[in-house]
Amino acid sequence: IYKYKIYTILFTAFYFYLLISSFFSNHIYFSLESSLLYFCYFIYTIAIIFIINKDNDTQKYILYFGYITFFIISLDAFYEIYTGYNIFNNSAMNGRISGMFGDRWVIGSYLVRLLPVLIGIFLINFYTLNKNIKYFIFFTSIMSIIVIVFSGERKAFLLLILYAFLIFFYLFNKIKIFNIFMYLCFCIVLFLLPFAFNDYKERITQQVVHHISNTNVNENQYLSMFKSSLEMFKDNLFFGVGPNNFRKECFLEKYNLSHYSCNTHPHNTPLQLLAETGIIGFIFVYGIFCYFIYKLFYLSRLNFNLKLFGIYSIICSIIM
Repeated sequence: IYKYKIYTILFTAFYFYLLISSFFSNHIYFSLESSLLYFCYFIYTIAIIFIINKDNDTQKYILYFGYITFFIISLDAFYEIYTGYNIFNNSAMNGRISGMFGDRWVIGSYLVRLLPVLIGIFLINFYTLNKNIKYFIFFTSIMSIIVIVFSGERKAFLLLILYAFLIFFYLFNKIKIFNIFMYLCFCIVLFLLPFAFNDYKERITQQVVHHISNTNVNENQYLSMFKSSLEMFKDNLFFGVGPNNFRKECFLEKYNLSHYSCNTHPHNTPLQLLAETGIIGFIFVYGIFCYFIYKLFYLSRLNFNLKLFGIYSIICSIIM
């Protein structure tokens, strides 16, 4: 805690700010359900740092179990793509994969958010791994990427494109032109692949175009929630409506712009922060976000190094 005292102070300040935001809200006890125990994340983070520092093999254990998990999930997802249902008889709508997550349909989000972390740990420990493990990790990574592309989750698909771009940004001046060309060809083929299948093509293109172009809050559910969030922010500039309170405040007439306005959250992280924690809470989080953007640029300017590349990949997961 003392060694990383700057981060400790920042987290503590943010935690007490969330409590203040909850106390100033119209639903104090409900808001405190999410903000009061927020310090558990601090304990969780300290525990991870402690475990990794205590045993040099901890990173490898995370890597092995992570990729075994990814292999099982991806193999099951391939089975569902082929048969229409997975080994537990779970299935989703046309153009989506359910996998082992049942009716939650979050397989793409799960894989795309953790894959850069596992790839980062793999690169950091690359020279200490044997050849067979490297082949297994490479094969499982390709499987996981294909599952993300065919998951039918638009956000997961876009995050994967973002990750591919960030990796390209890092490698552009560090590897041979031929390797860059091969990387780009792989990415283009991969990202165009789902457009060869009507179910996936319709979900990725037509619905995205609809949500971007339609300005009618009675037809565009995301736009309706976004506008409700902005109205909450305008009325509560500094402290917001309180953590977790979007789902409560959206029922008020002035924020209930259409039958789409209410949900557990507005499906947009910046707008949720502005609505629920105000401008101060937004600055806390996105100040840290800008710091990691800076770290990406800093690492990209250094000479190529697998360990630094691994750290870069892990930071990419934070940006994503």
